[in-house]
Amino acid sequence: MTYVEGMLLRAGLAAAAHGQVLEVGCGHGRLVPWLTRDFDSYVGIDPHLPLRASPARAHDGAGGFVLGDGHHLPFADSSFDAVALVRVYHRLSRPERALAEAHRVLRPRGVLAVFVMPSPSLWTLWRDARGFARGTPERMTRGWGPGGRFEFRRGEGGGFLEPVHLSVARIREAGFTDVVVRRCGLESLPVLRHLPPELWFRFSNTLGVGPLFPSAAIFGRAR
Repeated sequence: MTYVEGMLLRAGLAAAAHGQVLEVGCGHGRLVPWLTRDFDSYVGIDPHLPLRASPARAHDGAGGFVLGDGHHLPFADSSFDAVALVRVYHRLSRPERALAEAHRVLRPRGVLAVFVMPSPSLWTLWRDARGFARGTPERMTRGWGPGGRFEFRRGEGGGFLEPVHLSVARIREAGFTDVVVRRCGLESLPVLRHLPPELWFRFSNTLGVGPLFPSAAIFGRAR
């Protein structure tokens, strides 16, 4: 996660600050330093034991790490004030189920943050071209799937990319309201990464949801 993406995450979850936050797909705990700045309690859940966060990352209010799946969250209804799915949405086999589970465990007016990778953009085309130029193309199979999804498989893993408006539609169908989209990602380019976050927010809002940015942040509120 880049600095701008981290600041965007914190800004999007600000309405639920000082409560309890759940990170779905926490991996090795890379977001713990970001999320524990603003929340009193942090819980991370991930289905892979080797990728679970190390004890060293569980600090400053972190509540712990749970082995589990985003499709079946082992928590009671209305347990959290915020739920974050950062760059894991496109790996979900049943995103509708995971979004419904996120809505279930959120308290009324709780905040959802989903960082997605939209369907092929200028950025993905550039990465492919660079890989072939270096003689190291990714070993992946791709193809257009149902509903405008761009499905891929890399090794034993896989996932999908889809237009942002389809991700927004799924989030709304899961029961979320006040859904907003913010583009981000190009600040990782060396020549641009040092620009202040405020400038990037203005830049992304000006360009809207065009095909330029490699990722998008979608925020919504539970009913």
